[in-house]
Amino acid sequence: MNKNILYLLSILEAIEKIKVYKSDFRNANDFFEANLQKEFNATLNLLIAIGEEARKIDDKLKSMLDFDWKPIVGLRNFLSHNYRGVDPNIIWDIVTNKLDKLKEACILLVKKTEIKKEQITAVLNSPYYKNIKYLLDVL
Repeated sequence: MNKNILYLLSILEAIEKIKVYKSDFRNANDFFEANLQKEFNATLNLLIAIGEEARKIDDKLKSMLDFDWKPIVGLRNFLSHNYRGVDPNIIWDIVTNKLDKLKEACILLVKKTEIKKEQITAVLNSPYYKNIKYLLDVL
């Protein structure tokens, strides 16, 4: 299977998990302070994973869209190296206002890889991709 597919699916799964983690909160402060920062820290980890996976996607595939991938990789680098200096308001803005555009871009790229429905069905039935089964309806 094409590695790009796995990178894209991992990004999409991380996005969906972040949505779950933030769903009970109304603002950055509540998100940051709740449960000893459990959801906040999990979200930071997923944002790092998103940036890492985005970095690995072939440039040729990424260039098929008018989408700027540099800020995603840059966020990964910032979070990895400045963990304690992260502003919860910036993270809240990213997870509230920016992830849907990334999700749309990843779905479009999955479609461009021309993966066969039976292949993606097998992958999506693994325990790693429980939150993105919606792809079966859009592909």
